[in-house]
Amino acid sequence: MSSRGVFPVLERFFSQYRDNPSAAGLAGEFRSSLVPAFEEQSPRSFQLARNLYEQALSVVEKDAADKEFEEAVLELQRGLYRELEDLLSSGSERRHHFVIVVPVADRPLMLRNFLGSLIEQCRTFGYGGDGVSQKVTAFVIDDSKDPSNISRIKAISVETTAAGLPVHYVGQAEQSGILKKVPADIRKKLSGLIGGFQGAVPGHKGASVTRNIAYLYLRCRMAAFPENTLLWFIDSDEEFRVKVKSGGEIKDIPFVNYFYWLDRIFASSNLEVLTGKVVGDPPVTPSVMINTFFEDILSFMLSVSAAEPEGPCIFHTERSSVSFSAEYHDMTGLFGYRKADAPKRYHCSLAGWHTVRDCFDDFSGRATGFFSGLHPTRTQFYVHDREFLKTEQARTVYTGNYVIRRSGFRHFIPFAGLGLRMAGPTLGRILRKRLGQRFVSINLPLLHKRTLPEKFTDEFRSGIQKEGESVDLSGEFVRQFWGDIMLFSVEDLTGKGYPGRFEETEIAAAVRKTQERIWELYERHQAEAGGKITEIKKLLEDPGQWWNLRPETQGSVRNLLGFCAVAERNFGPHSAALKKISGQREEGSMTEKIIRAIGSFQEEDRLWEELLKTICKAQE
Repeated sequence: MSSRGVFPVLERFFSQYRDNPSAAGLAGEFRSSLVPAFEEQSPRSFQLARNLYEQALSVVEKDAADKEFEEAVLELQRGLYRELEDLLSSGSERRHHFVIVVPVADRPLMLRNFLGSLIEQCRTFGYGGDGVSQKVTAFVIDDSKDPSNISRIKAISVETTAAGLPVHYVGQAEQSGILKKVPADIRKKLSGLIGGFQGAVPGHKGASVTRNIAYLYLRCRMAAFPENTLLWFIDSDEEFRVKVKSGGEIKDIPFVNYFYWLDRIFASSNLEVLTGKVVGDPPVTPSVMINTFFEDILSFMLSVSAAEPEGPCIFHTERSSVSFSAEYHDMTGLFGYRKADAPKRYHCSLAGWHTVRDCFDDFSGRATGFFSGLHPTRTQFYVHDREFLKTEQARTVYTGNYVIRRSGFRHFIPFAGLGLRMAGPTLGRILRKRLGQRFVSINLPLLHKRTLPEKFTDEFRSGIQKEGESVDLSGEFVRQFWGDIMLFSVEDLTGKGYPGRFEETEIAAAVRKTQERIWELYERHQAEAGGKITEIKKLLEDPGQWWNLRPETQGSVRNLLGFCAVAERNFGPHSAALKKISGQREEGSMTEKIIRAIGSFQEEDRLWEELLKTICKAQE
């Protein structure tokens, strides 16, 4: 068989990078090894092709990152991936099938964006052959409450299927149906994992309970999929893109060939659970990143104060996209990370020539988006690492981006019925203990978007109440506090052998000790927040500042003062959230719930494994 015309994109790569030493070496290998093996129809030709294309892609992708993701380089990258897919599809190698699982709760617009980006990913890189993809299927697990949103989510699922990507809608009826298969005695004992619902399953059960129900539902449907199917759980507010700086602008682009590299990783290892990360908006609640934003606002205000308002914008000076993990988080020390050495400089989002005043106006609008989960000064950008196959042992499951084998159904989301934040990190501590090197993280981030472009609007988020300009974060704040207690109590206990058997007194001592440590930290951060709010308001209200001398900037000043008012109600000395947490600490029932939940894990784990077997036999 002649190789003529089979490798046109690879040939173009050799031509474009002929001065690159690595590419020159690959060209020699191509002529001496791959072409003869292909023409001889040697079985090793597919492995040779894979190795050579991956090395070529490493060169191109580094060049793309170095050149700020120029479109011409991206076009070559995508062409190489599609050409490699054409070659692999003609071989006998078994590639993984992917089941994408997306829980959604009253977020039809987010879901539409998510599924649209999934189709774009399949078409851009060609994993699985012709059409959108022959090896990707999606399940939408609906936890919505609003009937109109339920109808819209069903319609979006149907539309996406018609576009070529099979989408299965799993609503309340389907979820209720799977729970009916659970024996009554087990269902009662596992109410902390799957809810203690009588009759139909309601909406807004919470993400953790919904995922556990999805595990049961999907486990019963795995017979319809190939044995090497991987299940990828992703949140509806994410997309198959990354956030980059390109040509002085901030862009969201498809760059990572997720399916290709996940297939490679799982094919070459015995991994059971893999977790990715996110770029874009931070994946945490505003309640634990307010102080970093205050620091950055003060830095921004001082810079603006010293600038000429009608002069050119001063917030486009390049700052490194490289950041340390969780730099947006107020309490990085809890996770073993250092705190940022200095405030982060704002990177203006406006394009074209504009003034400092224009930037001030734009920033004032973006600041109010913070309460919806934005962090205008600490957006996370994609940082390219040439080795997509590189993994490291993980300690956190990011529940918005993780992949499991079929055996991974064993690892339910623990303590789901408590409805707390930090469920993924808590599960991660347990998996780190149980799985060791079979639980890893990898640099395959998805784009995370807390809000939609239209005036920073966001769809349903548990724990946040909005009424006009008023925002109440106390529900989310409380869930975060007790979630931190749960997480760091489990972390303490896993260091002593958990989830092995523990006496309740040992668990109680760990929880109460952790609670006091976390409470002191929250009180300290509340005091710091109050002081920073005062500083920001003093600057804003200074009559000598240029923004108070111009009628055209009064709207922006009002925006920032409004931000301060909401921040004071939620994080200041009279915060409703801290008062509520203080009352719960004194009352003690939440503490007791966490102690009992941690103590019940071992029995729930045994019953869950039994349930998986029971449901599968009933299905057969």
